[in-house]
Amino acid sequence: MIITKHFIACALSAVLGASALPARAHSPAPGRPVACTMIYLPVCGVDGRTYPNDCVRRAHGVALRHNGACRTAPGPRPGACPRIYMPVCGVDGRTYPNDCVRRARGVGLWGQGACRR
Repeated sequence: MIITKHFIACALSAVLGASALPARAHSPAPGRPVACTMIYLPVCGVDGRTYPNDCVRRAHGVALRHNGACRTAPGPRPGACPRIYMPVCGVDGRTYPNDCVRRARGVGLWGQGACRR
């Protein structure tokens, strides 16, 4: 089970009372859940991380890629990629010199071309 900072803050708030924590520890961003259940129904975020359930994903402010755990395809070895510049944008918001380098680093594809800032 993955325990997040948000989960710990919620648990401490419940045990110690909201006044025992700094204001930002228990004030979620607008539209984000305040507390999530511990039911394990994994979902995959666009950041390539598997979240224990959809509530936790939304609490982290990450868009949904698909239901179920993230799938990772075996990628090439990092040193095996050609030195060809055909940029691609990863789901982490970084521009990679080519798709081989992106896959070698285990990052999902957002789109072709450099990432827009």
